[in-house]
Amino acid sequence: MPYPKRVFHRDVYLFGIGLLAASLPTSRFTMSVAELLLFGNWLVEWDLLNKLKRFTRNGPAVVFSSLFLLHVIGLLFTTNFNYAELDLRTKAPLLVLPLVFSTMPVLTTKQFRGIILVHVIAVILASFVSSYYFFNQNYTDIREISPYISHIRLSLNVCMALVFLLYFIRFPEKSFRIPTWIPVILSLWLAIFLFLLDSLTGIIIFIVLTITLLIQISYEIKQKWLQISLRLAVVLLPLILIGTAFISMRSCIQPEVINYSTLERFTPRMNAYNNDSVNRQIVNGHYVWVYVSEVELKEAWQKRSKVPYNEINAKGLINSDILIRYMTSLGIRKDSDGVASMSDEDIRNVEAGIPDVNEVHDNVVMRRLREVFFEYQNYINTGDPSGHSVMMRLEYWKASVGIIRNHWLTGVGTGDMNEAFNQEYDEMKSLLKPEWRRRSHNQFLSVTVGFGVLGLIWFLFALFYPAIVTKKLFTYRFGLFFLILFLSMLTEDTIESQDGVTFAAFFYAYLLFAAKPEKPIFDPE
Repeated sequence: MPYPKRVFHRDVYLFGIGLLAASLPTSRFTMSVAELLLFGNWLVEWDLLNKLKRFTRNGPAVVFSSLFLLHVIGLLFTTNFNYAELDLRTKAPLLVLPLVFSTMPVLTTKQFRGIILVHVIAVILASFVSSYYFFNQNYTDIREISPYISHIRLSLNVCMALVFLLYFIRFPEKSFRIPTWIPVILSLWLAIFLFLLDSLTGIIIFIVLTITLLIQISYEIKQKWLQISLRLAVVLLPLILIGTAFISMRSCIQPEVINYSTLERFTPRMNAYNNDSVNRQIVNGHYVWVYVSEVELKEAWQKRSKVPYNEINAKGLINSDILIRYMTSLGIRKDSDGVASMSDEDIRNVEAGIPDVNEVHDNVVMRRLREVFFEYQNYINTGDPSGHSVMMRLEYWKASVGIIRNHWLTGVGTGDMNEAFNQEYDEMKSLLKPEWRRRSHNQFLSVTVGFGVLGLIWFLFALFYPAIVTKKLFTYRFGLFFLILFLSMLTEDTIESQDGVTFAAFFYAYLLFAAKPEKPIFDPE
């Protein structure tokens, strides 16, 4: 029996969507393959005139895909066309996916749920691989445990998978039965893995999603006492988190009181101490740069470790600085006696690049808060944010504002952003090392740098209008995806990388155009 052409193209279409959904957390290469397959199938199926008519009549699809047109128009202000061409290839999903999804038949509920299940399974598999790297491989940076895509983009996929798993739990479908215990267990695992992944962006989004869902559920349930309990939890949860963090960090923020004029000047071996009264960096409530004897430290360290004292490790930090910070966190003097008092485990921790003994037993949130606090101190004392993610973001934002000030109306164009940032860093006399001189790390600033205030207005319109006019902004699936996307754009250039722009374009177009309509206020179809 011959394979009907229409059925063939439908099956290729479904396979292409499934491949793309599976590729989002696992492979940049198959992302491209899937997009080419979807667009090629769309072309080969023919009936292009009617498809283009359907597309042009679909205002939300046209508006969202105009984000690609924005980058094309940016060519008018570009001098570096080589980079502009690369950028346009990266942004192709913003055009291809809304074009394809808005002109193909809407998926059935079973097909739709099958595709998102594929994505969830791919995220689970990616989490297993990353966990293997975490527990069994030697890595110098947590980013290395995500071998396929950026660990921040992986955290966005994890948050999206959690949304879908909770969707399966809360809105079961007779034609697509999944035993409740399966998504419950998988949700618990992904929540744990998200903290293992140590992406501050992903963790913050997870917390905001949790609060949002608690608010939504509190309006759905009938029992008054449950409503009050959930709304109380929504208020108390942020307060508890902030309070716990403040109490835990108080010892780090409030330093010991010392009188520099009375500090001992020599070690028991009569070597001079360096007691720096200018650099007030603090670790675990102790000043880092007091009671430091570099002569004794180097000699004592080399007796206990084969790791060179002044070598720069894979994180870009000097081993001696890590040793001094670690000994400070222990509350011991940085001299021969101090090194001798350290345990073998302490030595291994320093060799592994751990600068604070608290990091060994801290949870990921507290560890990150300690890191941010030290980053801030280092930035205030040295002016150099290199290697410190939060402080580097401040430097990126400062550079972005400087560029926008000079090109506020139309921006610097699609291809000239890298040159504009390098020039701005030089003009700022930024101490950022060349390898850390990057772009905005804020999508809205990035758009304004590239296309000016006019471009930002266009960008915001293209982002919000389709969601508002289709009445999906406050639905469960799309609404929570939009929240994930928007929050990620505050601290990341989400659509400036292949895995980021594909994540954004796929779920935006898939949930808006390929799925059956959702009822507002978080009700399913």
